[in-house]
Parts: sequence; C-alpha cells; structure tokens
Amino acid sequence: MLISALPFQGNYNGKAPKLIDYYYGLNASDNVHSSFHYTGKQIFTPSINLSVHYPLTEKWRIIALAKYSHLSSGMTNSPIVKNNKLYSTFLGFSYAF
Repeated sequence: MLISALPFQGNYNGKAPKLIDYYYGLNASDNVHSSFHYTGKQIFTPSINLSVHYPLTEKWRIIALAKYSHLSSGMTNSPIVKNNKLYSTFLGFSYAF
C-alpha cells in the first residue's frame, strides 16, 4: 500500500471585520465592564498544514491532518483570546464509492 503525503501547504486567509466582531467582539450588550469592550478588525491569518492519506483497502483510507495558524492582532487583541497560536489536528476515514 502506498502512503500519500501532501507536502506542507501554506494558506493566507482573510476575515471581514463583521465576522471577527461577531465572534470576538465585546460591547455593552455583553454585560461586561467598558474596559473589556472590543470591536473586531479585518484580519489575515497565515497557516501551514500537512495531510497524510493511508489506504486500508481499495475503498477505505485513513486521513490525518495537522495544522498551525498564527492569529493576527485584529483577533488576539480581544479580551476573550489568550494566545496567537492555533494548533489543530484531524483524524478520520474516507470511503470511495
């Protein structure tokens, strides 16, 4: 069986201010002190990932993914975000019909 690994891939994703404000913004309606108020800003998030596909049979395979993203200050300046690094992993199966 042949293991296929995609080389490291890079992404650079942008997110609109309204989206950042919706998830990370705080205002008077959130019932927090005004010193915690934050309005989201447009951000660009660079990330790198690596995925590996391991065939189990002709139709089944295991998929593994590891990803690192660096969060920009437009998001990390929010008081509900503690860190500018985001690590994520995924492990799953795929079936070809």
